[in-house]
Amino acid sequence: MYKKIIILSDGTGNSAGKLRKTNVWRLYQALDLTSPPKPGQPRQIACYDDGVGTSSFLPLALLGGAFGWGLKRNVLNLYTFLCRNYEPGDRVYGFGFSRGAFTIRILIGLVANQGLVYADSEAELMRRAKWAFRAYRRERYKANLLVAGARGLRDGVVGCLAPLHDEARGAGERLARCWKAVRRPGLYQRDQIEKIERFKKAAGRARGEDQPMFAFVGLWDTVAAYGLPIDELTRAWSWLFPLSVPDHRLSEKVKRACHALAIDDERLTFHPVLWDEQNLPADQTITQVWFAGMHSNVGGGYADDALSYVSLNWIMAEAERAEDPPELPQHPLAFKPREREEIRDKADPCGKLYDSRRGLGGTYRYAPRKIETLTNDTVDPKDQVVIPLPKIHESVFARIKQGVDGYAPIGLPDKYVVLRADGGVSAVEEDNPTSIECSEQDRTRWERQEREVWSLVRRKRVVYYLSVVVAFALALFPLLRPATPACEGPYCALSPVISGVGKLLPDFASLWLNAYQSHPGAFSLLVLLLSAIIYSGSRLRVRIFDAMRKIWKDILKPGEASEEPHGQVAGRGRQLLRSSALYQRLSTMMKCKVLPFMAGLALLLVIVAVIGQGIFAIMSSTGYVCAGSKKDNVFSTKSLCWASGVPVEEGQRYQITLTITEPWKDSDITPGINGFGFESMPWTMYPGLLLRRNISEPWFKLIARIGAQGLDEYPLDLKPVGEPSSGQFTAAITARRHGEVFLFVNDAILPLPQRWQFFYNNNEGEAIVVIKPVVPSS
Repeated sequence: MYKKIIILSDGTGNSAGKLRKTNVWRLYQALDLTSPPKPGQPRQIACYDDGVGTSSFLPLALLGGAFGWGLKRNVLNLYTFLCRNYEPGDRVYGFGFSRGAFTIRILIGLVANQGLVYADSEAELMRRAKWAFRAYRRERYKANLLVAGARGLRDGVVGCLAPLHDEARGAGERLARCWKAVRRPGLYQRDQIEKIERFKKAAGRARGEDQPMFAFVGLWDTVAAYGLPIDELTRAWSWLFPLSVPDHRLSEKVKRACHALAIDDERLTFHPVLWDEQNLPADQTITQVWFAGMHSNVGGGYADDALSYVSLNWIMAEAERAEDPPELPQHPLAFKPREREEIRDKADPCGKLYDSRRGLGGTYRYAPRKIETLTNDTVDPKDQVVIPLPKIHESVFARIKQGVDGYAPIGLPDKYVVLRADGGVSAVEEDNPTSIECSEQDRTRWERQEREVWSLVRRKRVVYYLSVVVAFALALFPLLRPATPACEGPYCALSPVISGVGKLLPDFASLWLNAYQSHPGAFSLLVLLLSAIIYSGSRLRVRIFDAMRKIWKDILKPGEASEEPHGQVAGRGRQLLRSSALYQRLSTMMKCKVLPFMAGLALLLVIVAVIGQGIFAIMSSTGYVCAGSKKDNVFSTKSLCWASGVPVEEGQRYQITLTITEPWKDSDITPGINGFGFESMPWTMYPGLLLRRNISEPWFKLIARIGAQGLDEYPLDLKPVGEPSSGQFTAAITARRHGEVFLFVNDAILPLPQRWQFFYNNNEGEAIVVIKPVVPSS
């Protein structure tokens, strides 16, 4: 008899080891995996996979949450499980939440595109699975030049290393194959794909037999692969490393699909990835239903999780209704009776509704879900999402009616249908006890919603953008207002307070704390401004809730209708402007093209800067940059690392004296003796801030270093000896180690040798340097 294969993928940060479980885990626990099964029943086997961002190593967990680190591994884990266990005729089920739902959708695409692979060993199976995944990505995700180049480099390296480990061949043949793979990077991958196809044919697997049908797919609130708080960065990262859903059409390999969606989540990054419901095949059914609550109110994961059981009960009921092929006996997906009944009992439409933007969630862009917009996404004519009549679950209206917490969703469209608990659908026009408005009321409610509520939503978006600007100013404060040796000004009385708070923070925060203590007035102003903006946002949130609740109250109790607010005409004018074709085109172009392109350039600069700084730090610490070869005592600002020839002793204090013999210049900029900051920077230098050798110090500041190896550096605060016009300046350091003294000015660096250091080579200026130990006075 055939068997049922159930594949489950959990959401970001969710795993079997977490205290707070999701609906994916609950469904997995409720499955009847009894072996052997009951007489006449098919065997059920399951594979549960932890979500991305569940690594015990915090940096990897953060990478998983923001950049989808580990998603490929999760897809391959589920894919190889399916490859090991699938036999023709088996029934496959898939369940996933959040990023796990995205994982299931990628898995379906991989199976539909590449089929299953087979091997005689685990190592060979994993290797073939990886190549199948790469072939799928190469075909489904059209790469730009940067990605194509990176893939070619990867294929060349992998293709070169593989024959080198082939002990059955001679050394000469191995090297020849390696060189061939380097010259033609795609050749090795094509060879592997051909081998996989030959293996399938030899095993008697026809092309159709290795592409199993998914009998049922149940997902909760699918989100995209990447989860950065700033949407433009997400789009830019997806452009650099494409792994989004290739299209919004449900694969023909899925017979029945259900998608539970959250109405109330307010984070743009967590907007759901829907299926298009246009022109579906006759034998394929999609049901996408909206439920009350936030992202994790629907998929599970909160402490008080009664609300999530509503969508769980619906998904399980639909999975039980999924029919086997007519030629087979009907055996619905089997659950343990006790666990199944417990889930029914725990489902509470009036369960606690959380705030998705509470705490760090507030960093995500504020964008409440507007069902009308999400279900009519026609920006890309080749990849549209059109759902003519969105389905709202009856529990939403039950919660509004009961009013235990004043629930008032702001995202419902003007046209929709109501999904009943028995799986049937009721139109609003019908005498439907599950709905609370008729067809005339829903249009009136929608118009008032647009005019009175969404105008406040747009104001709250502006408040969010202002908070981001101020938060960025605080984050970039050390660059905007670098720390000074001493605080000056009338607000320095605040410095001890900042210092006291700083003692509770880790050492890496000293860069910011020093800058805050040096400029307490500017820092306090930014903090007060951010506090005022956050307070304004919280007040707007209350006003949005009150305005929407008033609209729902007028529907529930029409005899107590409230007065129309002032500004109705102006509000309609703004609405007409926002709904105009020109405004929509400009908005779409800015959101989907211009801003992501600018963010992509910024992201590319950050990646290049981080890699460049890392390589240069390795070069510098290993002695490649500073060479201990003394020629004379004349220091040049062109030098990447000038050797003084003067050795120093650990713990001894030394005085460094400079006599300027040629004026110092950074290209066309004449700096002060301790460098220059934003006041002298042209706009072309701003992108180079991340390339600055010591980011926290001003441009062209003189920095001493002890030792050719290591990173023992000392920014020098030079002071004039006598009159500044004398051209003589001095500074003192206390050596932290033994070694030779080196000097350089703080400029932009490249991970290249001296002769290719463009930013140093355009410097001018020399000085005679004298280094002497400081003799303590008697």
